[in-house]
Amino acid sequence: METKTKIFGRHDEATIKQIETCVATGGERGVLCADGHKGYAQPIGGVVAYKDKISLSGVAHSVRLFSHTQFGLSFVVLTFDDRVTDYFARQQVIERLQGAA
Repeated sequence: METKTKIFGRHDEATIKQIETCVATGGERGVLCADGHKGYAQPIGGVVAYKDKISLSGVAHSVRLFSHTQFGLSFVVLTFDDRVTDYFARQQVIERLQGAA
């Protein structure tokens, strides 16, 4: 049986249950990054891919997150603090989207 959630690192049971609940209630895939921890509705450091959107949570030094789907094409706009280097920003996004596809 294929698992729909990919977990990096070690996490407490509450955090793992939270990401699994997000996937079970409509998500198609979920990723919990190594720096993840329990959040309000979705774990901080978690990514949940839904049919028409991607939900990122807790990306370090981000100041704005926006996602949109139109005509079957989804995109995410993630704005980082001005002090963040391009390399750091790319790494944050790559780490969170890895395994969600």
